[in-house]
Amino acid sequence: SFLHFNDVKSAQSGSYKCKLENSKGSDETVVKLVIQTAPKIENVTVQTDSKLSKVDKKVDILEGTNFEFFCHAESFPAPTITWNLDGKKIKDGNPLKVFNASGSHEGTYECIAENIVKSTSKKFPVLLNFPPKRNSSQSSEHFFTHNKEASLTCDIYGRPEPEIKWKFGDDEIYAVSRNTKYEFTEKKRTLKFKASDEGTFSCEGKNEFGSISMDFKVIVKSK
Repeated sequence: SFLHFNDVKSAQSGSYKCKLENSKGSDETVVKLVIQTAPKIENVTVQTDSKLSKVDKKVDILEGTNFEFFCHAESFPAPTITWNLDGKKIKDGNPLKVFNASGSHEGTYECIAENIVKSTSKKFPVLLNFPPKRNSSQSSEHFFTHNKEASLTCDIYGRPEPEIKWKFGDDEIYAVSRNTKYEFTEKKRTLKFKASDEGTFSCEGKNEFGSISMDFKVIVKSK
């Protein structure tokens, strides 16, 4: 006697009894059926200092904060979990904890769930957000020749990319008309003008995480 299963489901796991009976008596045996299933990653969650959320296409992390990933996977037998960063193994098991996030924690993370049936994985990029910073190596004094082309570069960076504003003294510089003496390039990072005004120019970079400014003392020399 045979018992056939088509399209086996995990719900069919259990104990099955086979009983034989005739005029001379009966006998029976019990067979345990175990259905093994491949791992399925339901989702990956990220816990930051402020909230718990599901990972979608990417994860934005603020510099200096702590975060924790958890890979939610199901199968039978239960899967083992492995974490990779940019293709290199960094941890076995859940959770994956990171402290004081920095640039070294950026990259493509991968959760691998594996058992004797199969392995599956989920990849996602982690990007580091940080408030604007400036390149302090730039000189604060700039010498230009009168009425010659001059330029100043606002060497401020951040993520998201900072919005840049320029000032001469206390007055904000706009370049919205054809007759203005100022011109912006590279998303306002560079200010171009004909050297005539001596004084202090400044630029400010601002994003949702903070702001910072740079001062430029402009000295105009005669020909």
